[in-house]
Amino acid sequence: MVTETLGYPTVFNKTKNILYMGYNPYGSYLKDVVGEPYFTSYGTEYRSVNYDNYRDFYYAGGTFYSKGYALKIHSGKQETAFNLKKKYTEFKGSIGYSSKYHEYNIPTNLKIYGDGGLLFNIDMKPGDLPYPLTLDVDGINKLSFVFNGEYGEINDSNFNEVIICDPIVK
Repeated sequence: MVTETLGYPTVFNKTKNILYMGYNPYGSYLKDVVGEPYFTSYGTEYRSVNYDNYRDFYYAGGTFYSKGYALKIHSGKQETAFNLKKKYTEFKGSIGYSSKYHEYNIPTNLKIYGDGGLLFNIDMKPGDLPYPLTLDVDGINKLSFVFNGEYGEINDSNFNEVIICDPIVK
C-alpha cells in the first residue's frame, strides 16, 4: 500500500469495520505501533496476544480482549517496559488477572512509571475485575509496568498471569 511505502501505518478496526490509512484518530493498539516490550526483567515471561493467537488465554474478568500482552510474572519485583519514543500523548486500556490461570493468581502491587515518574499505583487482588487505565504519556520514552508480589520459588505453579488488555495509544 502507498501508506506503508511512505512509512505510515495501516490499521483495520474490526468493531467499526474501517481501514485507517495513516494514523487512527481514535488511537492505535500499542502492539501495532510499538510492537514488543523492549525490556522484561528476569522471571517475567510475556506473549503478545491478538484475536488470532492464544484466544483461550485472553480473558480477564470473564471478558475477551482482542489485543494486548499476557505477562506471566514470577518471584518478587518484575518489570516490563515499552519504548514510546515520545510519540504519544495518551495510553488507554485495562489491566487484570487472566481468567485462564485464576487458580494461580495471588495479590500483587502494580506501579506504572513514565520515564521514572509514577503514573499509576494499585494493589491488585485475585477475583478483581480488570482496572481501567487512562494515562498521560505526553513526552514519555519509557513506559514501565512494575509488579511486586511474593510468589515464592520460581516454578510452573508460582506465578501471576496479568493481561494488559486492549492497550491503545494516541
